[in-house]
Amino acid sequence: MTLKKAKKLMYGDTIGIVSPSDSVNPKLFPKRISRAIQTITKMGFKIKLGKYIYDNNSALISPEKRASDINDMFEDKEVKAILTTWGGLCANQILPLLDYNLIKSKPKIIMGYSDTTAIINTILSKSNLVTFHGPALLKEFGEFPQPFEYTINSFEQAVMNETLSIQLNPPTQWTDEWLEWDKNDYTRSRKLNKNNGWHFFGDGNPVGKLVGGNLPTITALTGTEYLPELNGAILILEDIIPKNQDLRYIFRELSHLEQVGVFEEIKGILFGKNSNCLPVTEKILNKKFVSIAKKYNFPIVTAVDFGHTDPKLTLPLGIKVKIDSNEKKISLLESGVSP
Repeated sequence: MTLKKAKKLMYGDTIGIVSPSDSVNPKLFPKRISRAIQTITKMGFKIKLGKYIYDNNSALISPEKRASDINDMFEDKEVKAILTTWGGLCANQILPLLDYNLIKSKPKIIMGYSDTTAIINTILSKSNLVTFHGPALLKEFGEFPQPFEYTINSFEQAVMNETLSIQLNPPTQWTDEWLEWDKNDYTRSRKLNKNNGWHFFGDGNPVGKLVGGNLPTITALTGTEYLPELNGAILILEDIIPKNQDLRYIFRELSHLEQVGVFEEIKGILFGKNSNCLPVTEKILNKKFVSIAKKYNFPIVTAVDFGHTDPKLTLPLGIKVKIDSNEKKISLLESGVSP
């Protein structure tokens, strides 16, 4: 089946906003919402809000309403791309309610990360449409005083360039500092740390289809009809380290993927940079990945900037990517959009 690619985004196009997981309580952080919308407008795009993105009861909003917002955005001729407000929980509730034939017939850019991993991977699987693991409205576009240049450059490269074929490079700095929204997130920018680059383990220079995203969300898709084909894939995974540095949560998810045979199918792993991760914790985690790389004879790259830290990459799911263990490089071999 031929991989479908949506038309590239152009300045002046309309971006639709949906909340497939938790809806947003607009009374909690109106400044953050306003800043995020103004940012996208200043970038040169128009905004159309979904009917059900705002709700005081958050995830209690019905799956039918959340799904209808996504279906409506694909039906809407004016909308050219779809972003999520943020992540949350329970995006998998709406998977049976999405109109995959509609999505296939009217392909559009759709992007998100964290819990939205369920949506973007399922659409790739069911509609064979390239989707995008990338920034969300409030967290990235609402950054004070403006989004990180690295985040914006990667976003625009991924969705506005139909001839994209590039080597990915880490940003020089990164942050996982949390400033509470509408209380202290508009008084100063977040503190930045030096980025020590990406860590390569194992051997090989595989080329494969990019799939994946948030680790527990991908784990929840295993055994369902919604997980994309993983044979020969390069799997991206990311998660949040608990503040108590308890790695059992991550090890449990990795063990599950191994036990259901995922590591037997894939050609490599890109693991995202972890928030809250102390150096000693990163050392233990990397030791785990070294053992996986040796056991399955494929390369693993850790601390890649696409998870819950900032700035972040926008990665097109479904396209071909190459891990070069010899040169310590990650390259996108094609664009995720069409002219």
